[in-house]
Amino acid sequence: SLLQEMLINPTVWSGVYTCTVVILYIRQFSSVKSADIVYISVKSEDPRPAIMSPDYSVTIRPYSSQDHATVCKLFYAGMVENWVPAYRRIVTGSAPLPAITQLVMMVLLYIFSSSILWFVLLECMVQAVFILAVFYLYWAYAREHLASDMKDKELSFWTGRGDDTGFFVATIGKEVVGTISYIKQSKDHLEINRVSTNSQYRKAGIASQLVARVEAVARDLKCEELVAETSVAQEAAIVFYNKNGWTEQSRTSFRGNFIHGIELVNFTKSVHSDSHREN
Repeated sequence: SLLQEMLINPTVWSGVYTCTVVILYIRQFSSVKSADIVYISVKSEDPRPAIMSPDYSVTIRPYSSQDHATVCKLFYAGMVENWVPAYRRIVTGSAPLPAITQLVMMVLLYIFSSSILWFVLLECMVQAVFILAVFYLYWAYAREHLASDMKDKELSFWTGRGDDTGFFVATIGKEVVGTISYIKQSKDHLEINRVSTNSQYRKAGIASQLVARVEAVARDLKCEELVAETSVAQEAAIVFYNKNGWTEQSRTSFRGNFIHGIELVNFTKSVHSDSHREN
């Protein structure tokens, strides 16, 4: 059949691979990387004001069970979208180990391939494996937590354990556009989790307000330090932490790093330093 011919045609696979790389490069270099303002286009039929408009009135409030569907959707979308920058780090060489792995595999495929067509076909299959490995990493993480600490509508893991845990949402009007949770890990440390914002409202200061709310909670609980963890592919999160007084403490390679290049980045921030400045 025509479909079978397309699937075994190395030219088709070569085109898919080329298009994938081109799209990733376009996304990399077309994104605006201003330190202060990033303009996000809004469709003309969208009645909401532009992202940088002062008309936004953001409210930070405790989580309600009615928010469950939207909160889960924001968390899932915010995690799974990271496969694109993660794979881009591989093809651009920003992730050294998987880049070297790819180079070695490419050389071996070239040596043992009977023709250039077989080489292209096998190389495309290798790229598909790398893409699936990166995608699965973020997909599995999201699914694991959606089936555990975010499974019930009450989010009892975060809201039913006293003052040591909590979950907040950011709203614009009646729309939930951001989330954050926290858990007191020790007497002096409060860890933040589940930081997500609606992609249409990013760069509007929503994450800053959510984190500020948790910082206030940390001061009330007499904690001395906030702790956060993200992945190296979540570039926006890393920029956010660096710009807002957080200190990078360590980077830990995630298992299978030679394939996907993912590292976990740990940040901390002193809570009392803010209160000292206020005094």
